[in-house]
Parts: sequence; structure tokens; C-alpha cells
Amino acid sequence: MSKIKLVAHPDAYGIMKSWEDEAIITGEGYVPKPFWFENTDTGQLYYDLYGCLGWPSEVNEKDDGLPGYAAIVGIVKPKSGDRAVRDSVFQILTEQESKDVPTLLTGAVRMREEYGYNDQPGLLRAFLGDPEKFITMTALFNERLTYRKRADLALLISPPHDFFEAKAFETYVRAIRSSIMPEAVRLYFGTNDILRTRLRGFKKNDPSIMAMGGLVHTMLCECMWMNKISGNSFNVPDQD
Repeated sequence: MSKIKLVAHPDAYGIMKSWEDEAIITGEGYVPKPFWFENTDTGQLYYDLYGCLGWPSEVNEKDDGLPGYAAIVGIVKPKSGDRAVRDSVFQILTEQESKDVPTLLTGAVRMREEYGYNDQPGLLRAFLGDPEKFITMTALFNERLTYRKRADLALLISPPHDFFEAKAFETYVRAIRSSIMPEAVRLYFGTNDILRTRLRGFKKNDPSIMAMGGLVHTMLCECMWMNKISGNSFNVPDQD
């Protein structure tokens, strides 16, 4: 059962137009969305939620590789409103690891259901990760969901920013490091220890670092939890 509830501003259209007008005056290209999400267990608010996935690393004659990694991150909406929306902090809400691809995919689907997928339109529809690795296994996994009449749970994988660049790993490492510096923390681990532990034992191309680094880098580049002013319309998901 999902622990995420959609919360929409009571005058979504009016407040959105007000924010857009202010943004035009100030030259700001982004405005907050007129809706957000609430964790019904904790009361914590999020501007949006995103998922990431890193496949298990290559097996060789010396070892059987590093476990794959999947996580969901919330963009925290402070109740006091004392932080600019563009500078929102990121909190790891849940994470898992496995060397087995089907187990990793099953866990990612389970995490999505727990954090609002299917209950809220568009939420967590795709995870950021490598869309070309284990493509056959992913297709078979999604096909089995179809046979079980759960095609709605099919997991889509979308590449993060700069994923196909030669130095993607270095870029993603720097994104994580810049987000956990004591003087400017933006990425919080909460009670989750998988990524924290693997950062301490740092290994090149670690799937957990590729996954979270790609997500953090993309969020820093794009500010996905805000609306970019590009027209006169916007969408507010329906509430039950």
C-alpha cells in the first residue's frame, strides 16, 4: 500500500499564474508546481520523487562483481518555506542492492508501489539508469508482468544527463561529493546505509555511485521538480 499522498494547492491555477507573473518580472525561468506529495507515515513533504537504478557490475575471473543498486529519492519541501525551491535538498527514502537482475527489478517495482506509483499519475514512471544493459532481461521481466495482468508495473529505464559521455562516472562522483560537503549538504541518507557504505569503500564504476550520481547530476542540471515557463498551460494531477 502506498504511503504517498498528493496534495494540491486549493487555488492551483491562481497561485500558478501569480508565480509565473513574478518569475517573468524577476527573470526566473522556473516556478514551483502547484502540487506536492506527503508521506502519510511521517508527514514529510516532497516537491517530487525520483528513482535510479544501477545494474550489477561485470563478472570476471577474479570476482562476481558488485551488486546492482536501486533507490528512490524525495525532493524535500520544507514546511517553513525558508529555503528556495531551486535549492531543495534530496533525501534517500529507500534503497536496495542485489547481484541478481530479476531480484533487483522486483525490488525496484516494490519500492515504486510503496512510494506512490500508480496512485499518482506520472510519479516514478521511469528510473534513471542504463537503458541498454540487460535489455533482454528487463524486457522478459516486463513481459511476465503483462502475463500476470500487471503491465502497468512495467519498469522503464531512462538515461541520466551525460550518461553516454566518456567521463560519466567522474561527473557523477563529483555530483555526489558536491552534495554531501559539510558546508553545503544537499543529499541526505536518512537511515539508509547501502550507498553510504559503498562510498566509503569507493570502487570505480560502482553501480550505486553511477545510479545515485546520475540522478543527482540530472537533478542539479535540470531542476526537474519545478515547472519551466514555456507556455500558458500546466497540468495538475487529479486527486482522489
